[in-house]
Amino acid sequence: MNEHKDPFNTPIEEAERLALEIRTIKETLREILRRVTQIENRARRSFPREFANDKRSAAISVPPSSMCSKTEEELRRVYQECIDLSRGGDLEPAAAKLSALSTMDIAQLRTILGAPLGKKKPTRKNLVDVVLARINESVLISQHQNRRELVDSEENAEMHSLPSRKSVGDPTVPIDADDPKPAI
Repeated sequence: MNEHKDPFNTPIEEAERLALEIRTIKETLREILRRVTQIENRARRSFPREFANDKRSAAISVPPSSMCSKTEEELRRVYQECIDLSRGGDLEPAAAKLSALSTMDIAQLRTILGAPLGKKKPTRKNLVDVVLARINESVLISQHQNRRELVDSEENAEMHSLPSRKSVGDPTVPIDADDPKPAI
């Protein structure tokens, strides 16, 4: 018999065309999803309150306090003790104290301090590192404040040791604090 040539595509050609069309649609959908995700991430950063009740933010939520063995007040005391231990510049005693806590307690302490994890996964080591960074920050800030207090007290001492007279020639006239021009 005479073979009849089909004017349409063969099943193999039709399957190849269908596979190509599916690949093209998948690539287009991936591109659309990528762009929608970019827009959503920008919106989340710009308007965090509007996305607060979203399922995505619930997955990254604060660890439940019921799973922690210490209260918030106890964790704050531990944090203050770690700061006191680190005042000499050595963070090892503070790291040892943090290592004695459970992972959930360290995670709760991190949230109390408001320390971000960034893009890191919340492993025990990362949690300890983030809390130690906050402890170091607190130590450095308090050293700066103590230095500022010292400078302020020195300035006050200098101000009180200045002559309290307007003019060197007239010792009976006191300096007027509201007088914008000093007498010479």
